[in-house]
Amino acid sequence: AGTGSSKTILAEGNVSNGIRREQVTLTSASGASFVYGVQVGRGGLDMQNSTQIIGSVYSHGDIIGNNTPTITGDAFVATTHIIDNMTIGGHGQAYLITDSTIGKNASSTTNASNTTVGWNTYANTITGSTVGNDAYYQASISGSTVGGLTYPNTPSPSQLQEIPFSITDAMLDAWENDAAAGGVISGPCPYKFSNGQSIGPKKINCDVEIEGSDVVTVMGTLWIAGNFTMENTAQLTLASSFGGESGIIIADNQSNRAESGKISIENSAAINGSGTEGSYILVVSRNNASESGGVTDAITIKNSSTAPIYFAPHGSISIENTSALKEASAYKLKLKNSAT
Repeated sequence: AGTGSSKTILAEGNVSNGIRREQVTLTSASGASFVYGVQVGRGGLDMQNSTQIIGSVYSHGDIIGNNTPTITGDAFVATTHIIDNMTIGGHGQAYLITDSTIGKNASSTTNASNTTVGWNTYANTITGSTVGNDAYYQASISGSTVGGLTYPNTPSPSQLQEIPFSITDAMLDAWENDAAAGGVISGPCPYKFSNGQSIGPKKINCDVEIEGSDVVTVMGTLWIAGNFTMENTAQLTLASSFGGESGIIIADNQSNRAESGKISIENSAAINGSGTEGSYILVVSRNNASESGGVTDAITIKNSSTAPIYFAPHGSISIENTSALKEASAYKLKLKNSAT
C-alpha cells in the first residue's frame, strides 16, 4: 500500500503457528533542483512597472525593463544578449548593460552605458556611467565618474554560456508515463474536479477546470492532455503523505503543443504543497507556441493567485497584477504591474 512516492510493504511468515511480521516503508523520488529564482531561455525576461524578482536570474535572452523594475539578487545573461533599464541589487553580467542600476559589480563584454554601479565595472568601454569603486576597461572610458581607480587595457569579460534547464524533456516524458500508469480518465469533457475530490496518479484526456471554492487533493502525478484552468478561490493541495516532497502536474497535449497544454491560474486560486516546509507542486506546461514564434502564453497567472513552482521550457509564462510565486523557469517570462 502507499500514497505519494511512499510504499509500505508488510511481510508475514507462519512456521508451526509461529507468526512473524516485518514492515518496511520505501520512498523513491526523482526530481530536480532550481539554483535561480528565475531561469529563462532565449525568449528572455520582460519586466514592467513595479514588478520584482526576489532572488537571482539566469537568462539566455535579453532582460528588458520598463520603469526600472527590480531583481534583488544577481542577473546573468548569456551569449550576445543585454540588460536594459533594470535595477539589480547584486551583480549584473551581460554582453551589453545600459540605462540600469547595478548594486554590486557590473560586467559587460562590450559596453557599460549610462549605468550606475555600486562596486566595480568591467567592460570593453564605459560611457556615461557612475562607478562606485574601480573601473576596469580594455578600450576606453568617457563621460563617467569613478570613485576609485581606473585600470585601462584590462581584457573585457567573456560572454556567458547557456546552461540547460534542470528538468529535461526526458524527465517530463517519464513523469507523464507515471501518471498514465495510474489510469486514464476520458470524460466528461471538460473534466471538472468536484469539491473534496482526491485524484492521482492519473492521465486526463480533456481540458480540466477547477472553479468556485472547490478544494482538490493531489495524490500523485497528474497529466492533463489539454488545457488546465483554476479560478476564484479554488484550491489544489498536495496530500499530506508527501511530507517534504513535492508533486507534479503537467499540461501537455502531445498532438497540439502549439495551441493546447495551456495553464491559467486566476483570482485567488491557490496551489499548495503538502503543508510541510519545502513541499510544492511543480506545475508544467509543454505548450511550445513561444519557442515557435507565436504569441500564445503557455502559463498565465493573474491577480492575487498564490503560486507554486512554474515551468514552461518551450513556452512563455505571463505573471500579472499582484501575483506571487516561488520559482519560474520558461523559454520566455513576462512580469506586469506589481507581480513578484
